[in-house]
Amino acid sequence: MASFTQMENFKQENSTGDDRTGYGTPTTEDEQIANILHRRFPTVTESLRSLPFMMGLLFFSCSLLRFTFFLTQLGTLSQFQLGKSEAGTRMGRILSFVLGGGIIAGFCCGSTIDCLRAKFRPLISRALTMKQVNCGGKAIARDYVVYWLLLCPQSVAMLVIILATAVSSCLVFVNKEEAYYVNFFFIVIMRGFLFSTFASFLLTGFPLEHFGTLYGISASLAGAFSCLQYALLQPKPDVANCVSLVFVALMLILPVWVLSNAIKAFRRIACHPQHGTNKTLFVVRQC
Repeated sequence: MASFTQMENFKQENSTGDDRTGYGTPTTEDEQIANILHRRFPTVTESLRSLPFMMGLLFFSCSLLRFTFFLTQLGTLSQFQLGKSEAGTRMGRILSFVLGGGIIAGFCCGSTIDCLRAKFRPLISRALTMKQVNCGGKAIARDYVVYWLLLCPQSVAMLVIILATAVSSCLVFVNKEEAYYVNFFFIVIMRGFLFSTFASFLLTGFPLEHFGTLYGISASLAGAFSCLQYALLQPKPDVANCVSLVFVALMLILPVWVLSNAIKAFRRIACHPQHGTNKTLFVVRQC
């Protein structure tokens, strides 16, 4: 009788235990998503060593370098192109006021990501109904699909950052004062979207309790990487700006990689009618 009571207590304890390893049945979609992230990144070390984090760090570092280099080069560039010593001082004063618009840009970034999340949420909900299929020890197919769908909104926001950065990087070659004012607009968009998008990327793509460590390490490494801006000040401004275009190309790697994986995830699944109903259910075509 005592052993039977102990067994019942053991079952009750297990039924209310943590579901991160995949045992039990999560009650909400958010819990299922959290479990997928914990299965993919069980420890902070796994998160730091993962390819998504490294690609995210590359994106953040190159973006921050391009932004800080523009600010550092502004005085030298304006004097080199416009030939007026007071031009750099005037541009700096104007830019200091314009950067206040980053508050509005940050709000637009958050609204954009939230809107895209709402659009992708039905797809994620349908993907969560997929049958769990473990292919010879490889990643579970449903987890693969859900993970890349989660990162799609942030990838679209990253494309906005890249577009603003690319336009800004091209405008620095225009020897007109009006081009600087147009450039300030794109710099504000880049700055407003950059930090919010990267923070959202870490919060969405990794377990919540890893965020502080991941963001702190990313900020430190990206800040150290941005010191390369001082090396770019040595050559002529036109040469340095040509070199900085390489960093814009490197920024493109992460969003293209995420979106291509999301497309591949869709190709691995097909819709089949669910038995007894007219609803459709995602099932794995092949592993």
